[in-house]
This record gives sequence, C-alpha cells and structure tokens, in this order.
Amino acid sequence: VLLTRLQGLQVSTIQLNESGVWLFINTHRLQQQRQQQQQALLAPPQASSSGQADAGEELVPDTEFSITKISYGSILTPLGIFLLAYGFGAFFQLLPGADVSPLLLIYGFPISLLGFALAYAQ
Repeated sequence: VLLTRLQGLQVSTIQLNESGVWLFINTHRLQQQRQQQQQALLAPPQASSSGQADAGEELVPDTEFSITKISYGSILTPLGIFLLAYGFGAFFQLLPGADVSPLLLIYGFPISLLGFALAYAQ
C-alpha cells in the first residue's frame, strides 16, 4: 500500500522508528512537478481568442427571443414578491381579497425565496 502511494516520488531515504515510518522525499522534484502543473493551468487556450471564426466555421448572431434564455429565478422572484405584497395588502384590508390573503402569504414567501436562490445561483 505504501509503495503504490509513493509512485512518481523520488524517495531518498526510508527510516523505520518505533513511532512509525519516516520518509525523506526529494522536495526539489515535487516543486518541479507543481510548477509544471501551474504552468499547464496558466497556459493560454489553443483556440483563437479573437472574435472571428476559424476556417470552416460561421458565427451566427444570437438576437432572436427564446423562452430557454429566461431563468427561473427571473420569473419566480417577481412572482413571489407580487404574491407577498398583494397578500399583505389584502390581509390589512388595503386591497380586495382578504379571504385569499393567507394563501398568497403562504405561497408567496417560498416562491420568492426560491426565486432569490435561483437568481443568486445563476
């Protein structure tokens, strides 16, 4: 088990003591590996970063309306706030509908919370 975990590391010495196993790993090689990984992550992408398409590709502008572009958070947040506001107005008899105000308050609160959470997650 120990040897499978040490794969790829250059171990200079191994000492066995009463408390366990002490490994002296060549830290220079570990630093080189970390630097190579960081350079690989920071390397610029290979694709063209200009706004033009490569040969054989065509850029299509996205200007038309589609319902799939609207997030649930942008729908549920105003709906929940409307239900809460109308529910409070009907509860305090500022607006008509006092008999449905409890339902508006009960459903308006979780809908607005869900809308806030989805808008935040976006």
